[in-house]
Parts: sequence; C-alpha cells; structure tokens
Amino acid sequence: MHGQNGRLVDFFDKDALVEEVTRLLDNASEREELGRAARKLIVNNYDLASICLPKQLSWVESLV
Repeated sequence: MHGQNGRLVDFFDKDALVEEVTRLLDNASEREELGRAARKLIVNNYDLASICLPKQLSWVESLV
C-alpha cells in the first residue's frame, strides 16, 4: 500500500516516478521503514515453505 510498504506511482507519469524516487533517495529512514514493511508483507503472505507450497500441495491433492 502506498506509504506503508512501498510507493505507488502512475505508470505513465514519469515526473511522478522521478519525484518519488528522488524523495526516497533523500530520506534513508523512510527507505528503511518501507523496506522492512515490504519484507514483512512478503514473508508473512508469500513464504514458500510455510504458505505457498502447502497451499499449492493442498490444491493439487484436491484435484485427485
């Protein structure tokens, strides 16, 4: 989500992209905070061993 674990920018708005990248380059503490939050989101929701693989195996078993 914008400002919580990353930055959202209109894909076609190059000026907004430059502005957001520049803002983060100038603010180390915000970069670190966003990085920690982004990593936490991925680990908590997409970890291969504890989340994704068990769901995939369950799905495959349900087909048999």
